[in-house]
Amino acid sequence: SMWNGTGCKNREWFNMFFNLTGPPTGGDGIVDAEVRFFAGCNATRKTVDFGVEAVLLHPESKGRVVLASANPEVMPVVEFPPLWESDYDRLELIYKRLAEALGMLPEDFANERGQPLAEVVRSDAYLYQHVCCSARVARPGEPGVCNEDLQVRGVSGLYVADAAALPFTPSSHTSAPALLMGELAASSAWEATADRTTSARAEAAKRGQTRAS
Repeated sequence: SMWNGTGCKNREWFNMFFNLTGPPTGGDGIVDAEVRFFAGCNATRKTVDFGVEAVLLHPESKGRVVLASANPEVMPVVEFPPLWESDYDRLELIYKRLAEALGMLPEDFANERGQPLAEVVRSDAYLYQHVCCSARVARPGEPGVCNEDLQVRGVSGLYVADAAALPFTPSSHTSAPALLMGELAASSAWEATADRTTSARAEAAKRGQTRAS
């Protein structure tokens, strides 16, 4: 049953997150690197294949979002850049750190025996992005789209409730941070509505007392 599809699963088994740019010991520095571990069955060769993938959580390569029109119905232009050379170097460093931890050589992660790791990284790397931070939240006086309540600056009642409002790229996949931003935006909108309702009732009561007197 191993090779007929019932006993073999092609899947990602687990992930490892760690700090790449800071000291290797001591726990200092942000979590900025991830290694994904895969395994699967090759029915043709009757082998169990194992693979790893290095991921930069805080790449230096940057794209941009450009508003193509003042018309809100026109979609913005999203530009994804080629990876910068510094990010290729950091991807290579992830494999070197992993090889050191496993007692392997960095070249052991190459697709073809004898292929230099630097060549593998530059030929196989690809953009695997979770777009975020294009409408970032910021403190007063700092550049940004939203205030600390996730309300769009200068627009009453409009909130950003997804990963666009994140102030910086998170050290994780973006699903949980996006849910958190949605909850915070909903809470801010609810509190603002409650405050306006309370103020309106107080003003109405005040006007009623004035007419009665």
